[in-house]
Amino acid sequence: MKLSRTTVDDGLVMYAGVIEKVGYEIRSDEKMKIGKGELIGSPEVMRDAFRHGRLTLKLAEGSDIRILMVAHTEGGERAYFEIET
Repeated sequence: MKLSRTTVDDGLVMYAGVIEKVGYEIRSDEKMKIGKGELIGSPEVMRDAFRHGRLTLKLAEGSDIRILMVAHTEGGERAYFEIET
């Protein structure tokens, strides 16, 4: 998997009726079909997003991607994900 694109910005994370503003960094292929990254937000939002598992990330450019949460440390402001295909 060749990840040649890095995107850093602010977006919205959406799951189970929740919409929260987050920061994100994504390393992906050019079409953003394969990749991984991290969300940055309050510890409570990161914990809940991780527990929910699958969610939608609305990018600053307006498009949505489906992500799968893969790691979070309790109390941390960062959570890690992979892009779902």
